[in-house]
Amino acid sequence: MRYTFSLLFTVLIVGLLACGTRDKSQDDGSFEEFYKRFHEDTAFQKSHVTFPLEGIPAFADSTQMYNGTFRWQEDTWVFHRMTDSLQQHFDREFISLGDDLIIEHLTHKSGKIGMERRFARLGDGWNLIYYAGMNYIK
Repeated sequence: MRYTFSLLFTVLIVGLLACGTRDKSQDDGSFEEFYKRFHEDTAFQKSHVTFPLEGIPAFADSTQMYNGTFRWQEDTWVFHRMTDSLQQHFDREFISLGDDLIIEHLTHKSGKIGMERRFARLGDGWNLIYYAGMNYIK
């Protein structure tokens, strides 16, 4: 229940932020261009993550999953990279909520584990605004 509330709250906040005017000259271009560069360039990736980043650690216990206090920190961030192996063993789904919010789900082909990332277009272009590491799916 709290997870659903957190998702809805995040969507609401991002939606409100997106309603304001933004300088299009600061955009990183299309989401596809951003996504590719995000996984190739470590400096670019770190500069497009909103630290401290809300989320859930990998293989979290129920307390970590539902209390909503966990934050990923810049100094312990592990670079996200798309590999051929990852693409062979996981299904990827993108859900677009308007022009400025995209939710990505990666689910292992077994259907037992998965992760979620949320990207929003903010004043400085696309940014990772939420990351739930690999966890078991019920």
